[in-house]
Amino acid sequence: MPDGRRVLTCSQNGEFTLWNAASFNFETILQAHNNPVRTATVSHSANWLISADDSGQIKYWQMNFNNLKQTQAHGEPIRGVSFSPTDLKFATCADDATIKIFDFARAKAETTLNGHGGDVRCVQWHDTKSVVASGGGRDCVVKLWDPRVGSQRQCLSTLHMHKGSVNCLKWNQNGHHLVTGSKDASLKVTDIRTLKTISSHVGPYSKDIASVTWHPHDERVFTSGAADGSIAYWIVGAGSDPHAEVRGAHESQTNDIAWHSAGHLLVSGSNDNAIKFWCRNRPGEVARDTTSRVTKAEYAQEAIIAAHQQAIAATQGGGIGSTGGVLGSASTARAAVPGLSRPPPPRAPPGPPPPQAPAGGPPPPRAPTGGPPPPQAPAGGPPPPRPPPPRAPPGGPPPPT
Repeated sequence: MPDGRRVLTCSQNGEFTLWNAASFNFETILQAHNNPVRTATVSHSANWLISADDSGQIKYWQMNFNNLKQTQAHGEPIRGVSFSPTDLKFATCADDATIKIFDFARAKAETTLNGHGGDVRCVQWHDTKSVVASGGGRDCVVKLWDPRVGSQRQCLSTLHMHKGSVNCLKWNQNGHHLVTGSKDASLKVTDIRTLKTISSHVGPYSKDIASVTWHPHDERVFTSGAADGSIAYWIVGAGSDPHAEVRGAHESQTNDIAWHSAGHLLVSGSNDNAIKFWCRNRPGEVARDTTSRVTKAEYAQEAIIAAHQQAIAATQGGGIGSTGGVLGSASTARAAVPGLSRPPPPRAPPGPPPPQAPAGGPPPPRAPTGGPPPPQAPAGGPPPPRPPPPRAPPGGPPPPT
């Protein structure tokens, strides 16, 4: 939900489940559809909710889950729904290879956008402009549409960026960048002002990209979910590899991910019938899933590997550092892994080295321990006099000789 207090999930049996984002408990379960619910979206005004299912039907909901209207939008399963900036219209895409622009008040289709060679996997309306982006499944292309133009020239541009079906796409809050995720395990960021790819990302263990979203405050950071259940964090302009990755975050495909409006929590939903809430790991802690059934030995192994990599980075670069901003801050402290390693020994303070004995000469004098050292006999002279024996006290036994 836009306020960040609740999370709405949709299921294969047509149910809505409302979760509390503070206590992580479910609040309401509602039988919303008779078919699997593919997508649901909230209007910008946070007053309306639209859901769509596999039968091609869409439903209007108030925020108290009062169903006001329903209509048959497509003849095939609907894959995506997106509101216009004014909430007066919304766009839908389906497996029938069409994109439809609906009037929200009348619940009737005004325009049908044709141009994809197969099913349309995703659609999203620009946050401020009259531009609609869509991703194709069979044709593997991204198309930009202007819904205001008539039937002659509705497609503004066709982008051939991926070698597999385009499963997800998302507009950046700056309005200039569009990130797309594909079945070819790649993510690409495109600047719509030049229609050129400015950043391409492929992870070392990435699978089919199933979902993607931008961070609500840092416009360089975006997060993706893959078909193997992993979640990766990426930074535009910081290389093609992920900045951080949680492998095995889910046991199945990560269908959808969303950030909290404050940017400190991330929620993910998967085919394993679970949703998980994620937060930033503490400095020096290994990013991991505390709810999965992973043994402590595996966690210990990951922590040892992370500590070893940090030690190597500190030796080579003079300190352990990470990118500042949302995902990390610089740090040069030498830290030990709790329970797995001992803290590093203290270093000697800088100063002059201790005196060394010259080669072939006498050793250096030692410091006194509790009194003056005994006198030494000079070389070649008589021995030093012995101290007199102790005298016996009056009336006592004679001293030993």
